[in-house]
Amino acid sequence: MADKATVFLTGQDLSHEVTVANAILARWPGFEFHPTPKFFPFDFHIMRVYRRGSADYLGGLEVKWFNHDSTKPGVFNFNKLLQLLAMTVHRDDPDCHHRVAFRFTDGILIAAARDVARNEPFLFNRRDRNETDLVVRVSPTTTPGTWLDVAT
Repeated sequence: MADKATVFLTGQDLSHEVTVANAILARWPGFEFHPTPKFFPFDFHIMRVYRRGSADYLGGLEVKWFNHDSTKPGVFNFNKLLQLLAMTVHRDDPDCHHRVAFRFTDGILIAAARDVARNEPFLFNRRDRNETDLVVRVSPTTTPGTWLDVAT
């Protein structure tokens, strides 16, 4: 049995993260995503790059991959959300905050972690692992954020 502190990252997870990042970058020119080590609470650092070559740090981006369309809500692990919120961003820029990109089969919802945290947590039974997790429900209709109408 694996230790609870073990971080699992498969090749498929990495492929999913890169697919979502590339879809976002195609719609957001002037940004860069820099991968983080696998033990980091989020998948990418977000940088806004200016023509002069300078850049601003805008926070982290976590990618969550759903295998269904946006008509059905997804769930996001509450403990993971708390980790994102605990990573303080020390900037006065209102654009500087951690985000979560929720990939649905028909688009991507990019939401600020603080907005996802407004959803009430509940216990969720995972059938695949026979585990109970504390999660929040995420949906493009109920979670504030930016919707990218792009199928990945």
